[in-house]
Amino acid sequence: MESARRLARQVRPRRVAHALFARHARTDHRRAATWFAQSGHAGSFERYVVRLYLVAWVTALVAGAVAAATRTTPLRAVVAGGAAVGIVRLLAVQAGIARLRVACWRRRHALDRATPHAVVTLRRCVAGTTDRRRLLAAVATATDGPTARAFDRLARRAELEGVESALRATARATPSPAFAALCRALCGPETGLAGRLD
Repeated sequence: MESARRLARQVRPRRVAHALFARHARTDHRRAATWFAQSGHAGSFERYVVRLYLVAWVTALVAGAVAAATRTTPLRAVVAGGAAVGIVRLLAVQAGIARLRVACWRRRHALDRATPHAVVTLRRCVAGTTDRRRLLAAVATATDGPTARAFDRLARRAELEGVESALRATARATPSPAFAALCRALCGPETGLAGRLD
């Protein structure tokens, strides 16, 4: 297992990930990548795929060896071992993808629940300034939990892409409808910002 990990670190993760996903539909790969991006996992999607398939294959081979050892004839051992490897590998991969989906769902609901508190904080901050860069930074420090992380990422993205572009892109990409609506409310001219937050 350790040698397999070393090998995975040496090869290019993107190439390995695409090779491992070659049997799956393109839409499944895109969907899993989207769930990974929205789930808040650290690291890259390709490395997650490499680790997932390594664990799936090791688990499947162990299950296949156990299934083969419990059979009396060589033919039954080969059939049972092969079937166990195929089924367990498939289930392990699907379980890994399902984990991404569950993490994405939990993060979305946590952000939905926390967004109303962020709106209240924004209304208080608007009384002091309508500069959206400063507003995003202020809300990121004044809140905690999922909204603090979301506003911190949004503030950093605004520094790179510009406030309007970052808000529109985040509103399109975020899995949380409440946070997307808040980003859309922050778009537009700064003069009517307080009214759009009501």
